[in-house]
Amino acid sequence: MPRVNVEGVGLVNFPDDMDQDEILRAIERDILPSVPAKHEGGFIPGVIRGAKQVSSLVGDVLPAMVGKAIGADEYAAKQMAEYQATEQEIASKYAARVPSYKDIKSAGDALTYVTESVGELLPSIIPTLLTGGVGGVAMRGTTVAAQAAAKKLAQEEIARAVAKNVLTAETLKQIEKTALQKAAEVATKATAKGQMIGTGVGSFIQNVPEVYQNVYEAKEGNVTGGDIATALAFGSFNAALDTVLPATVLQKLTKSGVPKEAVAAAWYKRAAKGGAEGFVKEGGTEALQEMSSAAAEKFVNENKDFFTEANFERFVNAGLKGGLGGGVATGLADVARSEEHTSELQSRETI
Repeated sequence: MPRVNVEGVGLVNFPDDMDQDEILRAIERDILPSVPAKHEGGFIPGVIRGAKQVSSLVGDVLPAMVGKAIGADEYAAKQMAEYQATEQEIASKYAARVPSYKDIKSAGDALTYVTESVGELLPSIIPTLLTGGVGGVAMRGTTVAAQAAAKKLAQEEIARAVAKNVLTAETLKQIEKTALQKAAEVATKATAKGQMIGTGVGSFIQNVPEVYQNVYEAKEGNVTGGDIATALAFGSFNAALDTVLPATVLQKLTKSGVPKEAVAAAWYKRAAKGGAEGFVKEGGTEALQEMSSAAAEKFVNENKDFFTEANFERFVNAGLKGGLGGGVATGLADVARSEEHTSELQSRETI
């Protein structure tokens, strides 16, 4: 009886009347499809997995929602089928090696869990950072207007001082300083507002389809117009939560007026402080988002329980993964900002 060592299975016996070609075909047809795929795990597969998930949510699920809303059911079904095909590809090629904190059995597993979590979160943060940056740039007109208003205000103050014959070099310096401070305050607020709006848009186009997809699965594809409204409501709530980390990172990278002693602090201290801040913010955000999604699923499917062991693991896992990714992003932003402002201060001192 021929015996063949099949990778991932071991020695397999085949009937004597099977030739080599028949054995190979039997292995490919009957045995290999049932062998669990080996995954390397780590940062890069995590990034690929996250990128494919975000791309499919925006490119497949969001159009499916629109199609369902306008009555194009066939198109909507086709888009959801494409999403499911992408999910199957991810599961077969890029599945997490340590998908849950409960799967951590060693220090190596813990490291893989961390690197996979960071890699998986980055593709969802980057689009919101980009849209947030665009929002900040879009407010440049307000910045220019603030500078023009400050210049006009300074000129009026100088004219009054001249008329009263009280203009001195010190007075002139103080007038210019006050005007510039007011312009900077207006510009900072305008930029922050633009960044918040931009990150909100980027977050909305990711979170709404994610909730819709969860609702779609909870109802086994039998979604209605009311389910779209549910996805919009819960997804908008999640989007509001999801703006916290990108907005924080953008504000850190554009913030001015950092005290010199804080800028000069050791980079690793700033990284640790930013990392802890990001872990708490994004960890809490991701856990709340998962709870919100589970609540949406319960809302559309009364037979689906909310308080289950599986949901508890889901909430905790989301919080841990989000916290790890958010901690790294915020820590790096603090380091980048400290380096930027250190160089700026050195340049000022040289001048």
